[in-house]
Amino acid sequence: MKYHLSSTHNILNNKFLAHSYKFFSSLKQKWQTCYLCGCHSPKLICITCHHDMPFLFKEHNIFNTPHTRAILQHPAIANKLVHDHIDHLFTPLAYQWPISKLIKDLKFSKKLLLADYLADLIAQQITFYSSPQDSIPEVIIPMPIHYKRYRARKYNQSYLIAKRLGLKLALPVLSDICSRRINTQAQTELTGNKRRKNTKEAFLCKPITEYEHVVILDDVVTTGATVNSLAHAIRCANPHIKIDVWAVAISLS
Repeated sequence: MKYHLSSTHNILNNKFLAHSYKFFSSLKQKWQTCYLCGCHSPKLICITCHHDMPFLFKEHNIFNTPHTRAILQHPAIANKLVHDHIDHLFTPLAYQWPISKLIKDLKFSKKLLLADYLADLIAQQITFYSSPQDSIPEVIIPMPIHYKRYRARKYNQSYLIAKRLGLKLALPVLSDICSRRINTQAQTELTGNKRRKNTKEAFLCKPITEYEHVVILDDVVTTGATVNSLAHAIRCANPHIKIDVWAVAISLS
């Protein structure tokens, strides 16, 4: 009888601990604060800040028919970007606050949780704006960084975004097919022609035998020089391959 009471006590105690853990876990979720505004939010970015993001098709009335193929079809953007080795470009956001802060904090301040939010954002927008006629890439190639930069930073932000995005869209990620052979000067320090010269022949790519349609994943497209240079390297090794580019944001200035 004494043993029975002890066993009952243990069962009740375990149930109490389980309910307590569930209760305090829910409190932790409720008490989480938005990364941007600091308000209580169950998510990393609250719904208000999410809706404040500069979504390209919502904020900028330059697209008559919003879809994943619309961006390079717009003359103002197509004439601004270097894209002769790129078949299609999709990016859901204009590079301005608050998305610019999230990208910079992920890239330079080791805020790695932001990679999941950015990847989820791309996945949602691609799913929403894709049409049945769109051909989906078979594999994601994250923008590579030079080994010296990787050694200093300890991670590649484009790979982190690509890894999460691959899970969301059920696409494999090839992180070892391309490499950055030149440790170029940071593109943020350059403008115009200097960006294009800075990335010329900066990449090497191996032959890709299993896929006919790939997508390069980068955080920001500014002049298109970097992604176009990588696309050129991919095409040199794979002349008949189709190359898309996905990015979190594009600079419209």
